Amino acid sequence: MANKRVQNHKIYIFDSSALLSFIRDEDGAERVLQLLELAEKRKVRIIMPLIQYGEVVYIANIRGNHASFSQTVALLETLPIEYPQIDKSSVIVASQYKLRGGLAYPECFLIAIALQYQGVIVTKDSEFKKFEKELSVEWL
Repeated sequence: MANKRVQNHKIYIFDSSALLSFIRDEDGAERVLQLLELAEKRKVRIIMPLIQYGEVVYIANIRGNHASFSQTVALLETLPIEYPQIDKSSVIVASQYKLRGGLAYPECFLIAIALQYQGVIVTKDSEFKKFEKELSVEWL
């Protein structure tokens, strides 16, 4: 969903922990809301791999008293987030990061997308600390 009006602005890559913070109103929720509002105004782009989307839906519905599955999906569909297709080169990059160890496979895909789009990863997930010298990370 590349748009010429936003492609020169900062790109943020949301980890599932970023959206879960927003949904649960946890630490970091205000920053996530701020980024979502900027994306709504087309001042930034927010990108999230579909595998992370699935993690949000799954985790939001197994831990605690959260919205139902369909309510979670409906909420996510209203947010100004792009979900790019994963191509073979992204799978290869994700696999290389998985081989390096210390990351769950969904996070490896997030890194592949972050590298592809040269975006800033927005997360609370400490798994990314191992790679923060080679990635742009905004910690919530």
